[in-house]
Amino acid sequence: MVKSPDKGHKPDWEAFVQCLKRAGTPRRVHFIEIYLDEEVKQALCARYDLLDGLDAADPYFLEKREIRIQRFLGYDYVLAGLENFSLSLRWMRAEDVAELKRASGRLYIDEHTGPITNWQEFEAYPWPDPQQASVRALEWYERNLPDDMCVLGGLTGHFA
Repeated sequence: MVKSPDKGHKPDWEAFVQCLKRAGTPRRVHFIEIYLDEEVKQALCARYDLLDGLDAADPYFLEKREIRIQRFLGYDYVLAGLENFSLSLRWMRAEDVAELKRASGRLYIDEHTGPITNWQEFEAYPWPDPQQASVRALEWYERNLPDDMCVLGGLTGHFA
C-alpha cells in the first residue's frame, strides 16, 4: 500500500461549472471522467489506502468511497443519478486485455444498432417503471457532499 500523496488540490465545483460554460479562462485544468470501472476503484482504494476509517457495512459506504476516490483523483464532483431505473441497451462482449482483467470479458454498447430501430421494438421495449426509481444516493449527497464538490447527474441510461 502506498500512502495517498498530498497534492494540495482542493475541489472547486463553481470554477468547474464556469469552465464547462466557457465563462472565462480557468485557473486550472478541471478533470472529468464519466465512468471508472469497479476494479479500478478497488485497486485505487487498496494502493492508496483510501478506505481508512470507512465501514463497508455502512449503507452509504459506496457514496463515501466515491467522494474519497473523486477527491483523490482531482475531480470536483461525484456522479449520481436515479437508482433502479435503467434503460436496456444492446451489448457486445469482447475479450478483456486490460491489466485488471474481467474473466467474463468486457461489455461494450453496440454503437452500430440502437435498442429501438422500429415501432415493433419500441412497443416491445422493457421500459423501466418510474415508480421504482430511487433518489436515495442523491438525497444523501444533498446532505453530506462536501461544499466544494457538486453532483453530475447521469448514467441512468442513454441510447447510442
